[in-house]
This record gives sequence, C-alpha cells and structure tokens, in this order.
Amino acid sequence: MPTEDIDRAVTLYATGHSLRYISRELAWSVTTVRRYLIRAGVELRSRGGNKNKPVPQDKIRIAAHLYRKGLSASQVGEKMGIAEVTALRYLKLANEPRRTNKNATHCKWGHPFTPANTVIFQDGKRRCRRCKNKKNREWIARARRAAESVG
Repeated sequence: MPTEDIDRAVTLYATGHSLRYISRELAWSVTTVRRYLIRAGVELRSRGGNKNKPVPQDKIRIAAHLYRKGLSASQVGEKMGIAEVTALRYLKLANEPRRTNKNATHCKWGHPFTPANTVIFQDGKRRCRRCKNKKNREWIARARRAAESVG
C-alpha cells in the first residue's frame, strides 16, 4: 500500500473516524484498515463508538415532546432521523415511562384486539393476528423471490 494512504488512514482514525468510514474512503476492507493501523503502531479504540458522548439536551427534549404527543418510539426515531433504539435511549434519559399496549383495543393498523384476532406470545405480549399473518406472507414472498433470483 502507498505510504500516503496509510498516513491518511492514521490521520482519519486519530481524528475520530471509524474503521468502516476509513475503509470506504480508501476502498479497502475493514480488516485491511485494521491491519495497517496496527502495523503503524496505532492503539485501536474499543468497538461500538463512544458510549460516553453526551447527548444534546435539545434532542432529548424533542424526542420526549414527540412521544408525549402520542408518537411511538419508532415514529419518534423516524421523525428525528435516528434509529428506534436511539430514540428509546433519548426517552429513557428524559425519564419518559414506556408505554405498553395492554389497554389498547386495536393494533396500530386499526384491527381490533378480539379473541379471534389476538395472538399471545410466550413472553405475554399480544399481537394482531391479521398483521402477523400479513407479515409472514410478505416474508415468504420475499424469500421465494430471493430463491428465484439465485436459481
């Protein structure tokens, strides 16, 4: 590898970029980036990013506001352009209590939770049978299309 590429990788890593980002920038695999950084004497950070990075308080307030307006954590994440798990973390930091669907009479698509249309899973959570069946049919159709495109 050209020395200037290795130097660039070291500089990018030192400024906080991830191995994945560097691999895209230099068109190398992540393994190659890791190998050359180690050979250059760089001490690699632990995986998973900086967990101690402070979250901007305005984002926490926005997430809590949207959640209080009735949006789900998934919808909050979608609206803010973040992952659902990140939205949940923001809501936890805002001390927002998690909502459950124990008292819901309908699923999010409007199907009623009747005995015939409700599936209760082993963990005690209930799901709409119509939505579950639709999701299963879509999954099977995707799997069939994938199998047809391969063979």
